[in-house]
Amino acid sequence: MFLQAHSIASANYSEGSVELAETACVLANAYSNVGQMDADTSAESYLLEALTTYQSEYGPNHEKTLTVNDEMARLAVRMERQEEAIAILRRSLSAKTEVFGPFCDQVANTHKMIGSIHLSQSQLTKALKAFRKCYSIESTSYGAHHRRTRESLRTIDLLMANPAIANSMTKSRTEEISSRPRFNTIIR
Repeated sequence: MFLQAHSIASANYSEGSVELAETACVLANAYSNVGQMDADTSAESYLLEALTTYQSEYGPNHEKTLTVNDEMARLAVRMERQEEAIAILRRSLSAKTEVFGPFCDQVANTHKMIGSIHLSQSQLTKALKAFRKCYSIESTSYGAHHRRTRESLRTIDLLMANPAIANSMTKSRTEEISSRPRFNTIIR
């Protein structure tokens, strides 16, 4: 069905049109949901088609281009090309900061995805660094008691529970103060 929609769009619109790129994105999403290697390679080709069109029409710092970049990174992770996914995400970080702002959901999610990839590769210090960046953005945007912020803090705490990480990483002054027991002014 999606392939028919894309072929109808390619018959009605010229090569490199935005409409054709939008149908390519939908078709790539459908292929990537299948979960087979053949479907993933088809999804990658349609995402590349959409990415080149969006970059030529809107430029590299547009919301649609950045969304396709994120999909390319997710697909690279599924195809077990983690280094490529990290490279895609790192390239898009400065553009996301410019387009959405430094304390937005997209930048926090990018740091979280980078941290997850590093965690899957057992690179715990790099994962901790990425999750800390995510946590600082989420705590600024949502506050300390939001569900997402608490989940990120829980992940950081789990990583810090590893003795190798805990010994190599120093706590910031605020983390050190918050981990101390509360001062009680009542003398008994």
